Amino acid sequence: MEVTAHSGLEVVDPNPSLIVVDRIHDQHMSPADKFYHAAAAAEPPSPPPKRTIFGLSQSTFWLAVALGLVAALAIGLGAGLGVSLSKAQKDSSATEPPDPIQTSSPPDPSSPDPSSSTPTPSDPLSSTPTTSSHTSTATPSNPCPAINNTLLTPPGSLGSLRYRIACGADIPDASKLTLSSVVVDTFDVCVGLCNSMNHFQRRSDVVCRWNVAGTRGETPGSCWCYAVTGEVRVVKSSGSLVGVPV
Repeated sequence: MEVTAHSGLEVVDPNPSLIVVDRIHDQHMSPADKFYHAAAAAEPPSPPPKRTIFGLSQSTFWLAVALGLVAALAIGLGAGLGVSLSKAQKDSSATEPPDPIQTSSPPDPSSPDPSSSTPTPSDPLSSTPTTSSHTSTATPSNPCPAINNTLLTPPGSLGSLRYRIACGADIPDASKLTLSSVVVDTFDVCVGLCNSMNHFQRRSDVVCRWNVAGTRGETPGSCWCYAVTGEVRVVKSSGSLVGVPV
């Protein structure tokens, strides 16, 4: 036999014993054992078991704990808020002063009787004439004849009407409708009363008459407000003076 020498490097198996053992072991294995041995070698290693807490995974367990804490906090806040509101309501009701007892005071004998006031009629043609039981406390002073046939501006400056004065005069009964009758101390007050009817009812047909002398059985100082339709005519009447709006 001729031996040939080879120069250079030689490849050596790093685990020759394992290969030999595996080959020897394979020679003594049955075909079934070889199949199961190959399947076992091909299966990946099983992962390590997961760590659990009370049978739950760690993430599930801590999530449940967090939800429980949130629920307990919400319940505690709700209960505390309810108790605080109830206490505040009780404190406010306890500090409220009791309702004062309303008492009625006896009428003042020096105050004027409301029934003696003269209401302003809304419609002179359908209103009932009103009178007053008021009696003048002083003897009226007759301004005539100084103001006869003069223009008088009513007190209070309500509207723009002025009144033509006629002394010793009256309005015929057939052409007038009585709106109001009241006893006053001065002619200016009488003119102002009748002028307020003209102003607030937006009219200009209310004529005033003041009986300063108390003739024809009337009380001295009686003031009459008449609604006169058409042209105003005056007749002579001693002790009275008339104011006609112009």
